[in-house]
Amino acid sequence: MRTGIFIVRYRWWIIIASILISGFFGLQIFRAEINPDLESYVYEKMASRINTSVIEEIFGGDEMILILFESEDILKKETLDRIKKVNKQLKALDGIDETISLFDAKNIKGEESGVVGEAGAMVVDATIRRIPKTGEKREILREEIRSNNLVYKVLVSEDFTLTSIIAILEPGVIDDEIVLAIEEVLKANPGPEKTYIGGLPYITANMAMEMAKEFKLLMIIGLVIMLVMLYIFFREIRGVLLPFAVVIMSILFAMGLMPLVGWQMSIITLLLPMMLIAIANDYGIHMMVKYQEYNTHGNNSSINSMVRGIYTSLRSPILLTGITTIAGILCLLFHKMVPARQLGVIAAAGIGFALVLSLMFIPAVLSLIGKSKPVISGNPSKQRLIDRILQYFGKMVTVHPRRIVMTAVLITVLSGGGIFMLHVDTNLENFFPEKHPVRISSEIINEKFGGSQNISILVEGDIIDPEVMRQIDRYELELKKNPAVGNVMSIAGVIREISKALNDKGDPYYDRIPDTRNAIAQYME
Repeated sequence: MRTGIFIVRYRWWIIIASILISGFFGLQIFRAEINPDLESYVYEKMASRINTSVIEEIFGGDEMILILFESEDILKKETLDRIKKVNKQLKALDGIDETISLFDAKNIKGEESGVVGEAGAMVVDATIRRIPKTGEKREILREEIRSNNLVYKVLVSEDFTLTSIIAILEPGVIDDEIVLAIEEVLKANPGPEKTYIGGLPYITANMAMEMAKEFKLLMIIGLVIMLVMLYIFFREIRGVLLPFAVVIMSILFAMGLMPLVGWQMSIITLLLPMMLIAIANDYGIHMMVKYQEYNTHGNNSSINSMVRGIYTSLRSPILLTGITTIAGILCLLFHKMVPARQLGVIAAAGIGFALVLSLMFIPAVLSLIGKSKPVISGNPSKQRLIDRILQYFGKMVTVHPRRIVMTAVLITVLSGGGIFMLHVDTNLENFFPEKHPVRISSEIINEKFGGSQNISILVEGDIIDPEVMRQIDRYELELKKNPAVGNVMSIAGVIREISKALNDKGDPYYDRIPDTRNAIAQYME
């Protein structure tokens, strides 16, 4: 093992085994699936994931997709007809628990009895019972919507140019499938209104689709750049193809390992091929550099002796380099996100496989195909440009070591200061370019409807207890003061709307939480 004789002796076995292993794992890639569900990325015992599961178990899914309609006036008959049809068809889709639109949202109002001395009544009805056919009825509806805090600026924009249908998804629904189904419903109901889709499930579905497309493109670009750079430096086919083959085989091995162990690809693990292109070719490059150093004019050594020399001289440094790289990558095992831990394991396996291929596959192939025409000349005057540049920097380092060290320290300190200016961007909307449909719809929702992403807060306690209800109300009002919060909805807000319907302005119980349990119970009933 130390001399490399076994590589020459068993070269065919090494080459065949390397190809078969890579091919077997490569075939597993066809079974791979991309998982865009961000919730599943979080560790199962993490508090946020546990709380989300509890809320979903009690109230159902909390993920929402918003379908926006833009028109000069969304209360026009043609526009409302289209919204009503779309809303009805969305309700029938598998995966949608319920929808909230102008035809679903409630309008809570008080009506006078018409009899002197007799108290009025509270009426709870749909915001739109009948689509207005005249301009006068349309204006009446507009005023009713303006006075309805459960609808105005929630489902309808302030200028009445936008309205939304909120589709609440069932737990476990696959985002990209439901998004495609919603798009089909919109295509089946065309109209002059502009339509937009937004919400976290829509964002994650697009992320999965974009990542799948860009994954292929980026990998092709990375491999082409690698081929070009290898040819510039080595100037011979074997110097290009052998390190390239190691990278391809290690990518096949690592990517195929994921479905084999039952893991799905995620937005994070799709970075794996890029990592291997950057890391896995290093060891092969070292092997080919040493081969070209040996294969100079005047060197009459046989290819077998050269292979043994390459292996014995580089075995220890490449092993140490590879092991330290693997150890560094495996630090991801301590990450709280599941895909990051998976990336650490798979990347370490891919690097380990590339390490073995570089030390065994490349020498085996070299011993099989024999010596090539020397690329490096023994005459210094005929050396390649890259060699002369490297020699120049080598002399500069040895002549001015202190300056080099001081310069490196100064650059490190200056650039390292930027670490304190780093900010973590968790807003998935910013992952897309400004003119992407996801970004456009998100900006509209953020500006007109208070935001495309939601946080659910579970309150446990006796809800009809006035003190508990007041506490929810105080919390709602406090949240509304936060500039990062667009809209807040709670049962306390609904109770306040009921109090407006049952009491006149100026009454002590108008727009406030009742003082007794019985009153709250009657409101809710």
